[in-house]
Amino acid sequence: RLDVPVAIIGPRGTGKLYVAKVIHQESGAAPEKMVAVDCREFRGRKDALNRIARELERSKGKTLVFKSPHLMNVDAQLKLARLYAAGRRDVPRDDAKAFYYYQHIADQYAEIPSSSPIAKYVGEAFVALGRYYVGGIPDMALNPDPVYAVGLYRHAGAYFGNAEAQYQLGRLYLDGGGVERNPTIAANWLAMAARKQHASAQAILGELLWRGEDVSQRQARGLAFLTLANENAQASEHKPQWIGPLYQDAFSHADNTTRNQAEALLPRLGGPKRAAAIAAKATRAVAKPARSAAALSAVDEPQLGPVDVLPPAAMGLSVGFGAAGDGLGGVRP
Repeated sequence: RLDVPVAIIGPRGTGKLYVAKVIHQESGAAPEKMVAVDCREFRGRKDALNRIARELERSKGKTLVFKSPHLMNVDAQLKLARLYAAGRRDVPRDDAKAFYYYQHIADQYAEIPSSSPIAKYVGEAFVALGRYYVGGIPDMALNPDPVYAVGLYRHAGAYFGNAEAQYQLGRLYLDGGGVERNPTIAANWLAMAARKQHASAQAILGELLWRGEDVSQRQARGLAFLTLANENAQASEHKPQWIGPLYQDAFSHADNTTRNQAEALLPRLGGPKRAAAIAAKATRAVAKPARSAAALSAVDEPQLGPVDVLPPAAMGLSVGFGAAGDGLGGVRP
């Protein structure tokens, strides 16, 4: 007996629900311990989420069957995936079930236009699957497959523009996990995520540039990214604790010229909100009697080079999770 999701697939009218009942009965459970939820009955997103939450609370120790889950709202599928991935007091963490729902989203919507309102949810599903393939899931015999994870991240990062996927790709290219180590490509991916104000990407890229490790040293730009990383980390719900010390170390060792150059770069690297805030500050300063002072400029700060390369084109990734040995990843015995 295994507590894992089972997908029963077949044409309409072939008895899929009957098969579910047989599986339930063969597990030794009583007939009343099976709860069937027909996803075709959902009247909308709110109704779907409420019904699913209610059934999850009631289904402890029972078999929960979703009929026609492909018709379930993608928000509802994602809510289930997140719930099982994180777990909570009344719903234990279950990576196998989370994997199933993330996989279902990826298989359904892999080629949806990146401009679609649900594209960000699909990108999140690809990122979650990538994490599972990096580490594996022992409970369902999913062995680590970093090579396949790279493909998932690349699709999410290049096609959907997902910042977390771009960050994870940067880390893999830095570490040589699933790909040949390539700091230049790593910096490309980290830069894409950094410009979306991804704090961890900004911190790692800033540290690379500040120290000149594996890339051309650009201390002013490195300090600018570390400054933004520190600000974004402080504003984040999770507040990564490792970013602050990196920023403090670089700032304490920077001379005044480097600090001024880094400050001048912030409007360009810090996104629309940062640029608007600095512009507003400059407007207020114009209203006051100004003392003559040298204006800060980023003109002398050289471009990073490879980091400014355009993102690679979206790859034609097959997201069907194949059997072992077919080159598509998949669950292995």
